[in-house]
Amino acid sequence: MTRILLFTGKGGVGKTTTAAATAETIRFLSLPDILSRYMERLFPVGRRVNKVVAPVLSRVTSLILTDPQRTSVRLVVNPERIVIAEARRTYTYLSLFGYRVDAVVANRLLPDEVADPWFARWKALHLEHLQAIEEGFAPLPVLKVELAPTELVGLDALRDFGGRVYGDLDPAARLHVGQPLKVHRRNGRTTLSLELPFADRDDLELGRRADELLVRVGPYRRAVTLPDSLRRRPVVDATLKRGKLRVIFEGRADDGER
Repeated sequence: MTRILLFTGKGGVGKTTTAAATAETIRFLSLPDILSRYMERLFPVGRRVNKVVAPVLSRVTSLILTDPQRTSVRLVVNPERIVIAEARRTYTYLSLFGYRVDAVVANRLLPDEVADPWFARWKALHLEHLQAIEEGFAPLPVLKVELAPTELVGLDALRDFGGRVYGDLDPAARLHVGQPLKVHRRNGRTTLSLELPFADRDDLELGRRADELLVRVGPYRRAVTLPDSLRRRPVVDATLKRGKLRVIFEGRADDGER
């Protein structure tokens, strides 16, 4: 199992795979979706050459850690307003491209042992921001870790710090099971649901092109290939509520819930 720690502020803890939460990182993580679209255009399904290209594409996307059964992302966030806002945007973009976030690490919290009055306001802000993290990212588990007294250098220091982050939890285990995209039937219609936590309606654009649903959030766009049961069905409605985009198609799917 692979767990990616994605930092959204200066400083942080590192274990397993790490990445900087920048625009370049998001573009990198969107690469499998981009590759799939180009391969479909160049080598449509049914051509013999596609039998050669498909295994290559599969290996590339596996390399970039897109398998939701084996890979998840953990956001590392400091208790600072700007960093929390960045983490929210990162969570939205990760969900857009189908990456599963299974935990949030609230990092660099002031220890309770710090009792100097000079830090009182700082500690109060940390508590306020921690509450915003826990409420905003629910139901994701929030792992709390205090600010280290010294720079973390060496395996022993990192191993001890990792123990304080995870406690009795298995760092390799999946800490939260979500489903960014699903199709289900209700009231005689078929709905495609896409998790877009913290997405703003003003930043969202939705379109349709042949057998693809085009979803844009801010500067990033994903082309969602529709299942066979929906490719010929027109879209009759779409809503964005509480971080979930629901696209309603006319008629019912024949293959049931997915």
